[in-house]
Amino acid sequence: MSEQLTGQVQDKDPGATVDSAVREALRRSSYRDLHNLEVVRTDGRVCVAGRVPTYYLKQKAQTIAMSVMSNQELQNEVVVR
Repeated sequence: MSEQLTGQVQDKDPGATVDSAVREALRRSSYRDLHNLEVVRTDGRVCVAGRVPTYYLKQKAQTIAMSVMSNQELQNEVVVR
């Protein structure tokens, strides 16, 4: 039985796709401080970690990450330096 592809790469692990989508959304942001944040998935949660200079950017990272996630839980481990 073959899988039908619809223009997107089908991943055996849907969580990996979410990680990639969050990572890509942060990299495409106009806020350069968000480009190098780490994105990992543990225990069904997506975790965003790293350092930013302001609380606004910490919140912005969370908002961007959540905009591309569906039902996954987000853990914001971003530190304001």
